[in-house]
Amino acid sequence: YIESGDHENLIHVSKGGFLELMGGQEHMTISFPDD
Repeated sequence: YIESGDHENLIHVSKGGFLELMGGQEHMTISFPDD
């Protein structure tokens, strides 16, 4: 049960980090040509 929860938490963190990274890159890409 702990292993399953740990795995779920890992996926949640990875997904959140990936979304944050994509959002940051998207913002940077939009801001770069705007500047």
